[in-house]
Amino acid sequence: TMSQTPGTNITYIGYYAGSNNTGVENTFIGASSGNASSGALTGDGNVAVGYKAGRDVNGDNNVSIGLQAAFQSTETTTDIDECVNIGYRTSYNIGDGSSENVAIGTEALSATIKITQTLALGAEAGGTMELDTESESTGGTYLGYRSGYNIKDAVNVVLIGSNAGLNNRFDGTATTGGDTMI
Repeated sequence: TMSQTPGTNITYIGYYAGSNNTGVENTFIGASSGNASSGALTGDGNVAVGYKAGRDVNGDNNVSIGLQAAFQSTETTTDIDECVNIGYRTSYNIGDGSSENVAIGTEALSATIKITQTLALGAEAGGTMELDTESESTGGTYLGYRSGYNIKDAVNVVLIGSNAGLNNRFDGTATTGGDTMI
């Protein structure tokens, strides 16, 4: 069933688009885009286009375009803010509190950890990142197919090229300022 308390300046097109969403100035186009599987979403200023794009994402000023872009498959609400997700399953199951990210490419930034201020361009760039000693991954730049894929403890890491940094662990001591370049 669809539960909706209408906000202002909203556009919902598609089966269950925007259901259980009470935010304002949102645009959701596509079946189950911008909807909450349980509870209610209150985020404002979001755009989600594509099947299940932005589903279970609470937060403000996000743009998610593509099949399951920024989709949370765990059926629990995740707060993300000011993120751009373009492509199939970009930021899929991204961690709660993630913000200020740009993910472009199939499954770019698809990780279950908190990621902030990160740019990932390329299929699976920044995908399946993990944390061991850090509380979040922040300040990363991943350019190229699978650059930054399956890395651990990435803080201020720059990886350029296909498979750059694949399966590596970073502790922030490689160069001055904690930046690592490959």
